[in-house]
Amino acid sequence: MEFIVDIDQISEDEPLRLMVAKRHGIGIYQNGDDYYCIDDWCPHAGGYMTQGPVEGMLAMCPIHGFQFEIDTGKCLQAAAFNVTSYPVTRRGDKLVINVEIDEAEA
Repeated sequence: MEFIVDIDQISEDEPLRLMVAKRHGIGIYQNGDDYYCIDDWCPHAGGYMTQGPVEGMLAMCPIHGFQFEIDTGKCLQAAAFNVTSYPVTRRGDKLVINVEIDEAEA
């Protein structure tokens, strides 16, 4: 599915949490002039990363502080907890994100 958001909904200090299905949220992040998107659920403790601190290219789970690279979804504490990253395309003042949603999440 394709999702379109206004870039003014996102800042380096305030990522955007977007529910793309009943049980699937994504986090959209800004770093400088670049935008990134990863799943917004920490598979380790279940926290929403958009509710935790962001330091540069790292989003942190607010529960245990696990760190995730916002460009790749890689978890720095354990590869078993990596999350999916999604490509973000900028079109003027809009961001376009394509997210694969399986039927169980819809």
